[in-house]
Amino acid sequence: MQDFGAFIKSKREARNWTLREAADHIDISSSRLAEIERGVSYHTERPTRPTPDLVERIARVYDVPVAYALAEAGYTPHNGLRLAPDAELLVSLFESLDRERRELALDFLRLLLEHASRSASEADQG
Repeated sequence: MQDFGAFIKSKREARNWTLREAADHIDISSSRLAEIERGVSYHTERPTRPTPDLVERIARVYDVPVAYALAEAGYTPHNGLRLAPDAELLVSLFESLDRERRELALDFLRLLLEHASRSASEADQG
């Protein structure tokens, strides 16, 4: 789970949060968050990973899609499907945006969907 640890560490560092600040937002101890970021338990020196519930809390704090975070943590989605490569690219690109640009991207996607829906309706009528 070191990949997940590196993933969430980069999200924390992008916000310029200390371990303690991030842990407070997630509502866990800073030592547990450090273990998760490291991917290894301090007590057993064995790999460790957060529970799906904790992954979900972490995802929400870092504004990451829950399904994506669960996959990064090694959990398969309930439907057994993984993201398609183009969907993974979209998620990756979306995550690289700041909050304001994310909203713009979502607005744009909504407009595309509305346009596609209108085009399909016109085709059905014509």
